[in-house]
Amino acid sequence: MFELTLVDQLVVAFKGERAGRGPLTVGQLNTLQWLGNGSLFTSVEWVLDLPAGTTLDDVTESMAVLLARHESLRTLFHPDGTDDSGEPTQQVVDSGELRVDVYAVDPAGTGTAPAATAPAGTADPADGDGRAESDRLTAITQVLTDRLQEAPFRVDEQLPVRVGVAVRDGRPIIAVIACTHLAADCGSLVRLGEQFARLVRDPASRTVGPRGHQPLDQALRERTPQGRARLTATLGYWRRHLVDLPQCLYAAPVVADDGGGPLSGFLESPAIALALPLVAARTGTSRPMVLLAAYCALVARRTGNRELVFASVVNNRIGAHLHDYVGTLAQDSLVAVDAGTTSFDELIRRAGAASLIANRHGMFRQDELVETQRAAGRARGSFFQRDCAVNIMGLGGGGTVGGDARDAVAAVPHSRLRWWVPPSFRVMLMLRVIEIGGLPVLGLTTDDTLRVPAGELATLLRAMEALVVAAAAGDVDLASTDTMAAVTPLRRGPEWLRVGPSWVEWPQAQQLVAEALGAHHGRVFALPAADGGASLVAYAIAGTGLDTPEQAHAACLAAVERHFMTVTPGYYVLCADSPDDSDDLAAWQGRPVVAAGDGRGTPSAQVPDGTR
Repeated sequence: MFELTLVDQLVVAFKGERAGRGPLTVGQLNTLQWLGNGSLFTSVEWVLDLPAGTTLDDVTESMAVLLARHESLRTLFHPDGTDDSGEPTQQVVDSGELRVDVYAVDPAGTGTAPAATAPAGTADPADGDGRAESDRLTAITQVLTDRLQEAPFRVDEQLPVRVGVAVRDGRPIIAVIACTHLAADCGSLVRLGEQFARLVRDPASRTVGPRGHQPLDQALRERTPQGRARLTATLGYWRRHLVDLPQCLYAAPVVADDGGGPLSGFLESPAIALALPLVAARTGTSRPMVLLAAYCALVARRTGNRELVFASVVNNRIGAHLHDYVGTLAQDSLVAVDAGTTSFDELIRRAGAASLIANRHGMFRQDELVETQRAAGRARGSFFQRDCAVNIMGLGGGGTVGGDARDAVAAVPHSRLRWWVPPSFRVMLMLRVIEIGGLPVLGLTTDDTLRVPAGELATLLRAMEALVVAAAAGDVDLASTDTMAAVTPLRRGPEWLRVGPSWVEWPQAQQLVAEALGAHHGRVFALPAADGGASLVAYAIAGTGLDTPEQAHAACLAAVERHFMTVTPGYYVLCADSPDDSDDLAAWQGRPVVAAGDGRGTPSAQVPDGTR
């Protein structure tokens, strides 16, 4: 293994236009609520572009410009406020110093990257084929990033940004910037990376320029009537879509015998790098829209769902004043795509339109959105769980057309699949796309490899690549093409029921009711529903703490968040006592009823057929 040795700390002095103090933006407030004290320990990182001939002076001079230009990089945060009100505040300093850590890589260059073991059945034929230097640089980047993350950010005392540079023989070979989430999101780092690349290449461009829109300005704008109206519109948008959202969009059965836990697969694809600009130019869309459509095509084919609604991180950069803004803007929105088409071009257009709508409804206060989600969840019997998600913010819109469709096809054998075991993150399937040195990297992550094993992740990544590459030459017929043949529909056994828009795994429904109502001999039964699916009806003994259907529903709601593959019962019947055989529906139907209802407070709740 190589060693990184700290050999210097370069001082970057900066002088900005103004200092100031004010309230936090919505994005900053949400970060505090999302991460709590964890916001001090987590950061978002970006690998900076270092062209040949870059010196350490180039790095420090470019960073001095960025620190002066962007107030978020020179802001102190006071989560508990600075006065009696206790309101969190941000404090911009106009001048100061940043220390850049410089690490020397072993001069002989004999260190090797740690071997990443591919899960069984997913070995990549491209692995080990002249990749030693690439592996080494990747490993150095990871270690350098780890060094930047070692100590928590003391956000009320220190700048919210860190920079580390790895040098070999005194020459910078890798530079990484890390910012606390309070100061920047991934979209901001994309812009910082683009600006750094221009500055480091052209000394004449190293001027701060006119002051742009800053977080202090954004916080004030959000408190105007127009700003509040946008927040209110977002809540309404979420409320409309949450009504019919399935409990789990990617409701997959258990297919693996052992293992489990999280896993990420990353596809480094020169073929996609060549194909994406071609498809975007041909369809008049953007690279992220094309990848979003490809993801929709795979999820629709795999799950059988035509109406796709899932969480997507949006950049919220609506308006020219936010184009080059550096601060925390990105938040979740819901992307709603009708995938019922056989034309990939049409699906791209639909995904593009849906993403634009979602981007207009991604600004909210976290506490208000959580209450909106919980109110919808109480009515639906399942809470929004973000089981299927997308984050394509690390990819720019256009890209440069650098070849034709034949070049993209020829580049497929040079793609490479890497694996990583991330921290546990409750998601069934999440697409994340970043761009490293102009190369898009597609990542799929699951938190449950019992249901979504490594082989499935590999198949989906390769299928996304094949679909995009095929689309470089023209529209793709999603119904008849061999491009999608590797992605087969999920096979759900007889233990699966369709309950409204959700697929429910019957054993999980039974476990849910046992956990919530077991002390009252609770049992759940599946009865035929008018839509051809099933209705879940729970029976239990009325008693202390369980006198009403509302109490029964509240108990089931408290337990449903632990179960991806079920919803709460849609109707509750509380009886005076239980039958001798509590698993016998007919026996329950013969017991005296104390109370019955849907538990949602619906005055005229429909009684499921067969309940009595």
